[in-house]
Amino acid sequence: MPPLRRRRGRPASASAAAPYRRRVFARSHHVADVVRCSAACRRWARVVAANSAVISNALPPVGRFLRRAALGIFHQDKDAPTAHTRSPMRFVPDPAAPDPQLAQRQWPPQFMHSRPVASRNGLLVLELQPDCHRDGLRLVVCNPITGREVTLPALCGREKLRDYGCAVITGHDQDPPRSLAYLRVLLMLLLRHWPVGAEAKTGFKVSGWKLRLSQAVVLRGTAFWPLDNGALGVRLGPESTMEPHLLPYCVPHCWPEKRLLGVSPDNRRLFFIYFGVGDDILVAKISYFAIDGDDISSGRQEGSRLEEAVLMHQMKMTRADPHVQDTLKLRWFCDMSGLVLFTLGQGSGHNGIFALNLQTRMVNKVADGECDSWKNIVGYEMDMAAYLASAAHRSERKI
Repeated sequence: MPPLRRRRGRPASASAAAPYRRRVFARSHHVADVVRCSAACRRWARVVAANSAVISNALPPVGRFLRRAALGIFHQDKDAPTAHTRSPMRFVPDPAAPDPQLAQRQWPPQFMHSRPVASRNGLLVLELQPDCHRDGLRLVVCNPITGREVTLPALCGREKLRDYGCAVITGHDQDPPRSLAYLRVLLMLLLRHWPVGAEAKTGFKVSGWKLRLSQAVVLRGTAFWPLDNGALGVRLGPESTMEPHLLPYCVPHCWPEKRLLGVSPDNRRLFFIYFGVGDDILVAKISYFAIDGDDISSGRQEGSRLEEAVLMHQMKMTRADPHVQDTLKLRWFCDMSGLVLFTLGQGSGHNGIFALNLQTRMVNKVADGECDSWKNIVGYEMDMAAYLASAAHRSERKI
């Protein structure tokens, strides 16, 4: 008599097992674990790509910079107050970007002459051009990869809102992370009259010559701008209140285009970066701020003896060269990829826009030409969800 064969249960379908795999990926301790799982088989790669938003929201801070997150630069050749005299917005892809198709995207007509203002976590903030002075400040937040966009209420007032700082705060910046739909756009304005449409004001007073704002970075939900005498930190409180504090420098830095702020990849430390010339090469100097937990009022810049020096041996130049001092401009810090974007002009021996990788300490040229005259340069990176989806698609093609 032949042996009795037990009937095996039917394997669960891919659609039924997908929720369980998603929960497993969401409990991963590092983004590298999810990327390795997506490379195991095509089914796992599809699950990661389809659920990248949910998985990314559950992951802890990466702990290191992700070079492949950088996609390129938005900029304008010429800036002007009206759309008729302003040059169109352009996108320059990063030569090392995994997907350069963003350069071929057709923007809606109302975005063509918009001014790039800020970018974080895959979101791009654009200032729409007003038809007249009474239109006020109109901003739109969009995701160039997904095409999703949100138009913010206009800010109208007796003054023309032109010089301001903008910070983008998302759910990933909160601890614990909030909903994927969480979004706050924080504007820092210097006005005599408060505009109609703004929800709150800080009461923080600073003289106009000290408030020359550049890029904002976000550390644990607090936005920071580099000023002449310190880093201005603004935390959003309950009921749209704001808590501003100035974190003083050890030495004033009164050159807005020679300084930037950055955040460590573990989202724990704020640092200040500026460039100089030493031993006939370009040198980046990095100094950190000491902050007691989330109490930004206790923050101060650490002493110069604790500065880190990044030697850029590819960038040969002399300190006495006036072209270096005149055309060297720090433009943007990409917080996911760890790239510092800067430009140099003619006469410096290095004409173009460059990216310093803080992890490898290597410099790569992003674009050639008269890039030092470009206006409104904003570095663009994909968010963590797009990064996981991109990695999963690459793994699926290789398997």
